[in-house]
Amino acid sequence: MNKNIDYILDTNILIRFLTHDSPKHAQRVKELFYTAPARSLTIPDVVIVEMVYVLLSVYQLTKRNAKDRGERQM
Repeated sequence: MNKNIDYILDTNILIRFLTHDSPKHAQRVKELFYTAPARSLTIPDVVIVEMVYVLLSVYQLTKRNAKDRGERQM
């Protein structure tokens, strides 16, 4: 039996982390990234697509800015 806890991350978690619009939530996500066991975090493909959509449409980032944030934070 696998004793590691596996996490499936959703769009909300990634948006909070990338935008820091909720510093408390962004910090909790950062802590999860640093403390989760190796290979225990999963980001479904559809979450990546939705995250990009939200960054471009809701936060009105340019494609370049959205890409840079993702690369810088992840």
